[in-house]
Amino acid sequence: ENALEARDADELVRFIGRLVGYLEAPRGRGRLRRVGSGFVAPNLILASALSASSSHHDEQRQLRDVILRLLGVVDERGLDADDVGTRRLLNIPLKHIMRLVQMQSLDHVCLREQWIELRRVAMGSRAHLLGMVELPRPRVPHSEQARIDGVYEPNSRVKECATVIHDAANPRVLKCSKCPHTITSAWYFVHPKIGTSQVLVPGHGHKVCTTSSKISPYRPVDGSLCKADKLTILEMCPHAIRQNRCRVCSPAAYCPHGKERPKCQVCRLGIKKRKREPHRGEPVTI
Repeated sequence: ENALEARDADELVRFIGRLVGYLEAPRGRGRLRRVGSGFVAPNLILASALSASSSHHDEQRQLRDVILRLLGVVDERGLDADDVGTRRLLNIPLKHIMRLVQMQSLDHVCLREQWIELRRVAMGSRAHLLGMVELPRPRVPHSEQARIDGVYEPNSRVKECATVIHDAANPRVLKCSKCPHTITSAWYFVHPKIGTSQVLVPGHGHKVCTTSSKISPYRPVDGSLCKADKLTILEMCPHAIRQNRCRVCSPAAYCPHGKERPKCQVCRLGIKKRKREPHRGEPVTI
């Protein structure tokens, strides 16, 4: 309320980033049948489960309502979600909302109106033009892909990364971890805060020695530190933290228990692992 009254945009953006991290995916309406003048659950077990989880559903409903207020949908004191600068500040939270609403159709979900409003704000009237919605990245053109023909050269996106530099006067020799094959690399990752540098190595390893189940990485011959040429570990936020691990810039990466979602033992219990399909020629165990 204080932030809304003061119309403090920075504080509102900070609140939205925190609250969106607690937002859960939409759920379908529970199937109830009419008995007498009211509705009851199909059995007593389901009825008790519904009563136990009703408070949790209320919390999620109130959470969505607060987010809509902060986004200016139901409260004029909120942010202007169509403003270009505001959308850039809300880039990560809006992407997370889009992931949630894309999990299932909104035709038969609880409190459908709230989810429709959240989807409308996340998409925005000019979202596709501004690149605010997370669309699949186009593939790097063949002429701009990484080259590993004796001298390693990363792809164009890695070169454009703010933390990557080219030091042609200081090349490093990289050796395959399985065979004597060597290449050289003069591309380095420089940490924006502490200034340490690590030579870049091909993330897919030595193609000849890499198998379908294990990558054969390159390693510097002199034993120095190295880093794979993957944008997820090269892109750093303004707080000098990996973009996908910063609690401020990527609040959706953390679960309600305050841990990274893949590392939370409580959240992992609800994730079903997909069974790996056997590769061609691989024996199948029964």
